[in-house]
Amino acid sequence: MVKLCKLLYQEILKQQEIRGKVISSFSNSFNVLSNDKIITVLNSSEKIQPFSIAGEKITVIPVVDDEITINERGIYLSGSLICLFDELVIYDPFLCLNYRSTVKKIADNFLKLERLLLSNREIEGIATVLYPHNYSLTKGYEYIVDEINDWLNYYQYGQKTQLKKKSVDICGFGYGLTPSCDDFLAGVMLCDLMKDIYENKNTANKIKEYSDFVHLCKNKTNKISLTLLENSAQGMCNEVTKNLLQALFSQEDILEQYAKKMLKIGHCSGADMLCGILTAYKYAKPKV
Repeated sequence: MVKLCKLLYQEILKQQEIRGKVISSFSNSFNVLSNDKIITVLNSSEKIQPFSIAGEKITVIPVVDDEITINERGIYLSGSLICLFDELVIYDPFLCLNYRSTVKKIADNFLKLERLLLSNREIEGIATVLYPHNYSLTKGYEYIVDEINDWLNYYQYGQKTQLKKKSVDICGFGYGLTPSCDDFLAGVMLCDLMKDIYENKNTANKIKEYSDFVHLCKNKTNKISLTLLENSAQGMCNEVTKNLLQALFSQEDILEQYAKKMLKIGHCSGADMLCGILTAYKYAKPKV
């Protein structure tokens, strides 16, 4: 089985063929740059995300600068087929909510999520800044403590001008391909948009507001992390995060399952994003 992002699939049908060059390659994934857009290819169907292809049948991982072609039939490396789209599942990356829970149940879910996060004693990153009594501060994160505290103050009291500036200031800070603060900000935006969906609010204005902020970050972080922020501002995310947010705001009793999967994302990317999700809820709880 191969999972294909709905937006990418539509683009393939529109263009008939997408060509690009590999810009980064890892043991189980690679990133292709095509017309200034990053397409991620992963060898696990559980890791599907916006503008990505994911499936166990991807057995060849190309190297940087290799030429990649994608069409309706599959993925080609220098003309040779490396992944056949025979059993195709289309993934919609946009946040949605089919079943709404009560405000009390949501509060219980977020409390449970926080407990699950804090029960993991090996976490690094933003959690060590937000929960100093539970963790030793990650080495190198001393600089960000006051910055995050200022950010939290602006967020809590709705000081939008200062908040946007501080968000740009912290963007790009941290370890990993997607730095800690970027993952944190992505989690905040996604949870905030999910709250609006829960409350049946029109998300258009907030999406524009977040997209304007991300545009200011284009020289603050790397291309892959900027893509994460751009997607999050639009209300798009990987399948694990989408399922977790749906579980938080619905009656489904699958929260622990997806929280554990989130914590396995990257070195601390999943934990950093969970911190953003928890922060967005803590300072602006949803209403019925």
